Amino acid sequence: MKYSRNNPAIRTKQSSRRLRSATGGNLKDEQPSPLDTLGTAATDWAERPRTPERRTTVTLSDLKKGGHTPSLLAAFLYFDISFMVWVILGALMPFISKDLHLSDATKLTLVGIPLLSAGAWRILLGILADRFGSRIVGIAALFATLVPLVLGWQLGHSYGGLVCVGLLLGIAGASFAVALPLAS
Repeated sequence: MKYSRNNPAIRTKQSSRRLRSATGGNLKDEQPSPLDTLGTAATDWAERPRTPERRTTVTLSDLKKGGHTPSLLAAFLYFDISFMVWVILGALMPFISKDLHLSDATKLTLVGIPLLSAGAWRILLGILADRFGSRIVGIAALFATLVPLVLGWQLGHSYGGLVCVGLLLGIAGASFAVALPLAS
């Protein structure tokens, strides 16, 4: 610890020495009260001389100790599967637009619907995750992502069916609200 005049612990020791000398040395060695140093932390920080910070390196063994590995792996797989399903319309759009003869505006609309509907689904899944727990809601949401995939397989021949599929694909995009509490 570097000693300086601005250190609150030193300041209280100096003031207690002054008080001891003024009262005839009758004070015992007391620890400074937290109230003695109240308000000095902000000024001390500003008055400290700038020293280069010591960088600490994080090793792989430190990361392994940091959390619960099965939960982290489950959250990663949930994110990975959900993101693959969430953007499936964008990846398949060249083939869909060729089969359905879609204009540029309808292509952009179909690609944007899952992205926008994910915002509404996040609210619902976030409330459910707070109420029932992230694990249960995450498993249910993962099974719910099968619904738009099956509907896309059955209703993929019409524009209206693809809009419905896009709205339901937002469930996969709402995985943030469920899996982030699992990973942190």
